[in-house]
Amino acid sequence: MNDTVSLILPCYNPIGNWAERLTDIVAQLRERMPIEEVIVVNDGSSDDIEQGLRNLKNAVNGFQYISYKDNRGKGYAVRAGIRLSKGNKIIYTDIDFPYTVQSMNAVYTTLLYCDIAIGVKDAGYYERMPAMRRHISNMLRGMTQRLLRLNITDTQCGLKGLNALTKQIWLNGKVDGYLFELEAVRNAEKAGYTLQPVPVMLRDGVEFSSIKFAVLFKELRYFVQIALNR
Repeated sequence: MNDTVSLILPCYNPIGNWAERLTDIVAQLRERMPIEEVIVVNDGSSDDIEQGLRNLKNAVNGFQYISYKDNRGKGYAVRAGIRLSKGNKIIYTDIDFPYTVQSMNAVYTTLLYCDIAIGVKDAGYYERMPAMRRHISNMLRGMTQRLLRLNITDTQCGLKGLNALTKQIWLNGKVDGYLFELEAVRNAEKAGYTLQPVPVMLRDGVEFSSIKFAVLFKELRYFVQIALNR
């Protein structure tokens, strides 16, 4: 069977020239990988982005989008995109494409010989991170290693690839927040799939958003849920 890639982009209140960037980067990616469809999942954005989505449907071959009213969380959005996807390989990242085209291509080429390609942050990523986010990321990696004993501890980099055989791992997930990726990686390791880490780089101009305490508390609850689900 020929490779076909479904590119999934969860989306919540995108800023700046997001639609133009999407068009440009998808064109660059299509020079490197066989992207058959581009699926944007509008996760209850409060901004009016519907017109931009309709314009993209005319501008980008294979473009599809899903919209729903309430913000359900990144995990919910990614699962909605995966459920719709038809490619035998799936790559997902954020709507602002925070990683370089070369990094996304590295995930694709790695996916040719494993079940799941896991983007992991390089040293430069951590240098550009605000101190608070860096501390939170390092703390989560430590908890993941000590409490869950995963082989890959950097589960939260927002760039991953999976083949069609592993779709159900994601679709069976229960976590709607950011830690859906930790849940999926843990379940994939338990199921015996081959996971390969892929060092990735941030593109120039990426800005980090602040993390709200309420979000941290919710994700901590998700971590406990994952840890207790043995």
